Amino acid sequence: FGPSNQLQAASHVMQPREIARLLLGFWSEWATQILVVLSLIQQFFPLFFSGIRRRQGRNKRRAVLWLAYKFANITATYALGRLSLSAAQRSHRLVPFWAPFLLLHLAGPDNITAYSLEDSKIAGRHALTLFVQGLGAVFVLVKHVGSSRTLLLPGAIMVTTVAVFKMFEKTWALWIANFKVILSSVEREDGEEEPRQLYRVYLEEDELPRGGFKGKEVDEEEFLMRRAHAVFLVCKSAMVDSSMYDPDRYFLRILAYLRENRVDLWTLMEMELSLMYDILYTKAAVIHTWTGYCIRIVSSLTVAASFLLFQLYGKEGQSSRADITITYVLLSSSLLMEMASLLSALWSTWTFSFLCATRWTSLRHAALCSKKWHCLRNMVLSFRRLACSTGIWSYLSLSRRWSGTLGQYNMLDACTARPPLLGKLVVRLVFSRLSKKLGFSRLAEMLGFGRLAEELSYNVVTADIPKGLKDMVIEYIKFMIKDRTVNTLGIFREQWGKVAIKRWLEDKQVDDEYKEYLEKRLGAELHEGIIVWHIATDIFIAQRKADDQDAVKEAVKALSNYMMFLLVKQPDMLPGLAQNKMYQWTKESLAKEWEEAGVPAYVSGLHPSQKLANMLHDKEVTQDLISNRLFFATQLAKRLLERDDTMKLVYGIWVDFLIYASNRCSRESHAKRLNNDGEFTTIVWLTAEHLYQLQIYDAQEKHH
Repeated sequence: FGPSNQLQAASHVMQPREIARLLLGFWSEWATQILVVLSLIQQFFPLFFSGIRRRQGRNKRRAVLWLAYKFANITATYALGRLSLSAAQRSHRLVPFWAPFLLLHLAGPDNITAYSLEDSKIAGRHALTLFVQGLGAVFVLVKHVGSSRTLLLPGAIMVTTVAVFKMFEKTWALWIANFKVILSSVEREDGEEEPRQLYRVYLEEDELPRGGFKGKEVDEEEFLMRRAHAVFLVCKSAMVDSSMYDPDRYFLRILAYLRENRVDLWTLMEMELSLMYDILYTKAAVIHTWTGYCIRIVSSLTVAASFLLFQLYGKEGQSSRADITITYVLLSSSLLMEMASLLSALWSTWTFSFLCATRWTSLRHAALCSKKWHCLRNMVLSFRRLACSTGIWSYLSLSRRWSGTLGQYNMLDACTARPPLLGKLVVRLVFSRLSKKLGFSRLAEMLGFGRLAEELSYNVVTADIPKGLKDMVIEYIKFMIKDRTVNTLGIFREQWGKVAIKRWLEDKQVDDEYKEYLEKRLGAELHEGIIVWHIATDIFIAQRKADDQDAVKEAVKALSNYMMFLLVKQPDMLPGLAQNKMYQWTKESLAKEWEEAGVPAYVSGLHPSQKLANMLHDKEVTQDLISNRLFFATQLAKRLLERDDTMKLVYGIWVDFLIYASNRCSRESHAKRLNNDGEFTTIVWLTAEHLYQLQIYDAQEKHH
């Protein structure tokens, strides 16, 4: 190489260093501005999309919401740290004025406080963190803004004060979401006399329209939401396991009134659970108080005053155009968010509940009797009707109703399905080969890579609630209550499935041996019963004629797959200890039967799982420790096929499984699932609670 080539090579070697130096210089100069803008952007996604937690489980928007929720605090805290450590610069003299707005970002939007139920258990730790962050913002003001004689100082102090109150409000909301605090509030609310008759008066004025709502989803939801507020104490009491036995309580009379007017019980349960979601995962419980309303009024006025001060005096001196633009964006965005917070609080149905319960009769008369609040609410309903007609309603998840789908997991499908390409790559390349070659197979198993590979190899689907299932569940619950299989605490005493067998045998002549066999196959544990009856149901349905009670057959299939979905994917939603080993053993036995048969993917036009079901029916499965449940399932299916009238029995068994699981599931598990689309079992459980309370009310009314 010549000298020129050597110099050129040297310049190429130095180029990455030069780029790195330039990037570091740019970051040092503009890091605070970038972080502040990023913090502001992260506020908008939770503001618009936090509602997807009510109606949607796993999806891309939910993942982005989680990232925005986690990184919002990190970004704002890091920006405050840079402001507290950096020295004041004449060219960036507006930068310290951003500290109060970072505190507002840390307070977060009103529609999300806790991302999971565990967040409410560490409210004290959260309060300490916010206290330190608040001190950091005050330090920035004292260090930078306080040293200059700018008229922006009053605005900065006002915004900081409001931000501190809103941060305290967030901690307060987390503390109120604790079950012990909710229990004490239920006992306190139950002692209040004034709201009892007021709810009934206002609800009777707003009668159900003749002919129903005829597809008007927004109007139906609004009608039921106000009634859900009236009887919400039932849901709160059930969620925290509070005692409720006084038949003279006002909400029982309201429930009876709603039943007489044929209000849709299932949708009412969905509305009540959405209110429970508000208390556990949003600021609703603290917003709709005198303190909450005052904070929103003052915060809107404060940010507006700061905006005016900046407009008049903030551009004096030497400030970069970028800083001025960012300040304008911060002020205008904060003003819009604070105004939106105030307006959404005022037109919320929670405000209707607040006005009904307030002791200020003049305020209640001015807002409700004069229909002023109703006019404000009707403006919102008009927007919602427009959003519903254009599709925005579903995209932004504005509805408070449950999604209405059941998770589906079929063990025979999982054993016979051909895994997608991604699942194959993970299983074969990452988990099977690399982990063994590199010697970290045990570590990979501990980290859950095997379970991840299994999930990728089988896609869990959803199904709509089968027609007639809701009526069937209500009928079964009423039968259980009437048959006194429910104790004084509202807990079902009979073993899962026994009520279904008892009802099925009422008008049939069946020998005792057949009855004892059915009860024996219910299993010693609920998980065992679900596994055995799930496989038996698939074999049983595969052998029935195609036109044999198709509607009932589809309902049975959906319920069987749903209970298996809970066992595999949501074990916390089932009572008792998780039986993962039992499930894995049974699945391995099924997979072994399928592999030994060596059947092609599709034979005679049958689905592989249907072909496996036929094979299990035709083959004598051996009984051993591993395949014990598979043996029980095949024998049970054959016994069910001995009679032509067992389809309704199988349907009843699965409804019984569903009701038992929902009733015996822990209240905390029900509350956790509200943040992730919710579960059908939660609605079934709450429906049973309401029907049980109504049964007590009816019994007392007969004695009067």
